[in-house]
Amino acid sequence: MSPELVGKIAGVLSFISVVIYIISIFRGATKPNKVTWWIMTFVGGMILTGYLIEMKPENRATIWIPITYVVNPLIIALLSLKYGEKSDKKSFEIDMLCFKISVSSIILWGVLIYLKIDGATLIVLMVNLFSDFVGLYPTIVKSKLRPETEDGPAWMLATIAAAINAFAISKWAFSESVYQIYIITLNGYITYLIFRKQKNNP
Repeated sequence: MSPELVGKIAGVLSFISVVIYIISIFRGATKPNKVTWWIMTFVGGMILTGYLIEMKPENRATIWIPITYVVNPLIIALLSLKYGEKSDKKSFEIDMLCFKISVSSIILWGVLIYLKIDGATLIVLMVNLFSDFVGLYPTIVKSKLRPETEDGPAWMLATIAAAINAFAISKWAFSESVYQIYIITLNGYITYLIFRKQKNNP
């Protein structure tokens, strides 16, 4: 199977995962965290930009996952305005802290890009991944404490899509590999939290 086909399969599965998530939202089962999905939309755009700049031609088949990591969060972010989880005081404080940290990271990303510092590529990538993690943190907490407000199958399919996408890499380089490992790990961890809690509390 060619890397191009593997990459497309991963992209299709990633998009299907968001369709499942959206259906769960409309059913009232999933309550997306507003901060998570808006931050992921902006950070996804930054990561996609860096990915396009640094991506080796041999690894162009892996581009579909980064693309869906902009489109998918944007759709959910828009839906979260109406169907998102209502935060209590503690959750709101966590959301605002994560939002401020991510905005600061985004500003730092812009400064680094503008200054064109030699060797800043790795720093920019780490800043992007850090911002993404901070954005996901409210959903990680929510998945741990209130797993019924997240959709396990959607997160599982997203994890599988990310894992499949790793097989589309023809020539491993740090920028591509660390991103693939990151999304597999984070998606997998959230999936684990959702199903573990649901299993313990049927």
